[in-house]
Amino acid sequence: MSIAPVGIVNAGDPRQAYQDGFNIASVNQDGFNRDAAAAVAAGVAEALSPDASVESVIEVIENQASDAVFRAVDRARGLAEESETIDEFVEQFYDELLDWRWPAVEWDRELYEEGRVFSADSAEILPAAVGVLELCEGDVDRSIVEAASFGRDCDTIAAVVGNLTGALRGAGSLRDDWVEVCESANAEFFEEVHGHDGVDFETVSEWLVEALENERRRAGKREETLDEML
Repeated sequence: MSIAPVGIVNAGDPRQAYQDGFNIASVNQDGFNRDAAAAVAAGVAEALSPDASVESVIEVIENQASDAVFRAVDRARGLAEESETIDEFVEQFYDELLDWRWPAVEWDRELYEEGRVFSADSAEILPAAVGVLELCEGDVDRSIVEAASFGRDCDTIAAVVGNLTGALRGAGSLRDDWVEVCESANAEFFEEVHGHDGVDFETVSEWLVEALENERRRAGKREETLDEML
């Protein structure tokens, strides 16, 4: 849920976003969770491309993913295609795609069927996010609401969907009242991380733009070097 900046810095370059996302996620993840985080970074990088679409974002996630991540996402896409509504998708997802692997306890079928066995694993989160993204057709407001209402690890599902749709549709697609509430709630966090007050989402976005400008300068220098070599 926090890998989106890696995709932003690598805007338009999903392959590099995946590689950087994989390496950075390795700090505290491994296996499926690391692979899924890298795939989300690739999806964000694609979403920022001028001609990106919901379809192209999901295709990049699948194409850059490991085999296990691809299978999970592809299965969720199949359920989304079979579902006429988001509610039908959620119901089918609960029946067929809930993660049985986490936490590692002696399973109790009755508890599982009641939805009381919780999973915070990407094996469940990313497929759910992709299904919501596809069924909501990239609508930012609806995607976030439906993801937050999904249940299970819904804050992470909503964060992933919000990252992808926000990158795809732009900051102007976000509700102003949501932005204001989130900035207010995170004021102390902004100050703690950045060392001073007065920092908000717009400030952080300006820093990310600066990072992209640095990427462009480095790419230009490499192009000059290759021209000289060739």
